[in-house]
Amino acid sequence: LPVVNVGVEIVTLNLDSLNLWNKYPGYTLSAKIDANFTGGALDDADGVVSVEDVVFTNNEKNFNINSILVSSNGRKDQMQSLTLSSDFIDGHIEGAYSFATLVPAAKQILSTAFPVFSLEEEQITRLENSRINDFSYNFILKSNSNFSEFVNLPISFGQDVVLSGAFSQPNQNISLELRADEIIQNNKDKSKIKKITGSLISTS
Repeated sequence: LPVVNVGVEIVTLNLDSLNLWNKYPGYTLSAKIDANFTGGALDDADGVVSVEDVVFTNNEKNFNINSILVSSNGRKDQMQSLTLSSDFIDGHIEGAYSFATLVPAAKQILSTAFPVFSLEEEQITRLENSRINDFSYNFILKSNSNFSEFVNLPISFGQDVVLSGAFSQPNQNISLELRADEIIQNNKDKSKIKKITGSLISTS
């Protein structure tokens, strides 16, 4: 398997002028990146990638991230796992997964109830010859109004939001539970801010 050991420091990167991302013209990015892992794809990667001291700014408005850490165990002789930790979101996936086939696998499961998602024979054959998706997941979106304001989300969260569930091809089932105890509807007029409490969405 390929071995990657890389350390990069981005002093100033203008994503807009390089035509990499034009949503925030005038903004620059700086960060420190360290990657130490084996594997040629995310599915079989084994190791750690860290991104630190991230600053996205136009000198008037900025968004800072102290740390983003992604650790992965993709060895075939062990259960796969992927863990994400950062200032604004934490997450964990465990089981068997193949990100390349995740979307068609989801469509195949949904097609039992919604024929519009039915796959073509070639896609079905490709799924049958790929690693089965059978995993659980848990993500926590941390209450961070700065992030919501920076990306201009219509809502922010007064408390952490929890998204959890499972994805199982063998059982032909996708489950999801979203718990948001305090949703805040953003409004330029601070006196008209609306709050929704005790929100729970569950499906399988």
